[in-house]
This record gives sequence, C-alpha cells and structure tokens, in this order.
Amino acid sequence: SPQSLGWKDKVSLDVHFKEMWQTMERDRDEAFRKKLEDEESDDEGDVMEGEKGRGENGLSSPPVVHLKLTLRGRGGEGGVVRVKPTTLITSIAREYRSMENLSDETALRLEFDGEILSQGPGSTVESTELEDGDMISVFLPVP
Repeated sequence: SPQSLGWKDKVSLDVHFKEMWQTMERDRDEAFRKKLEDEESDDEGDVMEGEKGRGENGLSSPPVVHLKLTLRGRGGEGGVVRVKPTTLITSIAREYRSMENLSDETALRLEFDGEILSQGPGSTVESTELEDGDMISVFLPVP
C-alpha cells in the first residue's frame, strides 16, 4: 500500500509511453553529465578524455582520465556520471540532488560495495576504491 511505502497522503503518478520515457531518461542523463563536466572543468586548460594537450614545458601532456559511475537510488532512479579522479564525493552528491530535484539540505548517504563513501573535506573519487563502470547506491533518510 502507499502508506507502507512511506508515501504521503497525496500521491501523483505520471504515466509515459515507453519511447517517451526513454527519450526523457536520455535527455536527463545527458543534462546531468554535461552539468557535472562543466562543474569539474574549473581549469581552462582541461583536456578531455582521448585528447592531448601541451603542458607548461611545451611537451604533450597525458590525456585526463575520466570515470563513468552509475548512481542508483532505492527506486532505481539516477543516471550515469562522468567524473575525474579528483572529483569530490560531495560534488557527486550535489549533482544527484540536482538531478532528482532534491533540496541542497537533503542528507544523502552514498555507498559502494556496502561501504559508506565519506563526504568529508578532501574525499575524492581517487581516495576510494571506485573504478570506471562502478555503481554507487544512493540512500535518502527515512522520515
């Protein structure tokens, strides 16, 4: 029953044709990826995956590594994000809130392989065991 699922008194249900839903999902995932990439490209000289640039000494710099991570909530919502190893875990949480239209104050718990990912200062993707293609489970607090 809706009450057993913790739904409030007023429940709204949106119904979409499968093709329309898939288009909406693709658009939402693409917007999420673009927003995350824009936020992470704070350096004007950032090099995208597969591209080569010139370092300060004029020599070619290695391509910047990006990881694709899947974010999944309890109901299966979420999407795929492309992040750098230096991306803060808090940035991933912030983007999930944005993607799911949650307030900035909404507490989230991010887990990978049953371990809670720290959202403390300085906690980055590279400070975890996350690898390309991994899935992060996202949990909301139970009211």
